[in-house]
Amino acid sequence: MKLQSFEYATPNWILKNIQLQEVNLLVGKNAVGKSKTINSLANAISYILQVEDNKIESDFVTAFIFESGEETILYHFTCVDKKIIDEVLVKIAKEGNRTILLNRHDGITLLHNEPISPPDDKLVLHVRRD
Repeated sequence: MKLQSFEYATPNWILKNIQLQEVNLLVGKNAVGKSKTINSLANAISYILQVEDNKIESDFVTAFIFESGEETILYHFTCVDKKIIDEVLVKIAKEGNRTILLNRHDGITLLHNEPISPPDDKLVLHVRRD
């Protein structure tokens, strides 16, 4: 599975449709957002990995698009005040068929169309399901 695209937004910063390759080089003048782009990706990944860090922004929206052979995976979540208010995982087949694997919105979470109750401060991928 390969990360193809990344998006990230905070109340005062927006990155849209950042296309990624095997090797990526950020080049630009001073103060155009090179470091902020790297920090945004690090922040989203730190949240996914549950890294305890005071530098992690608490209000952001992020989306990842992964390519894996015959399908594309879209993963999106919104974090406000260190609580997850929105989380979606969609599998898109090569022919365009979409399967919503996870949908969390307005306090309702469906995983494979079954209701679950994850803690509001954790992503569903952090929650064990026995």
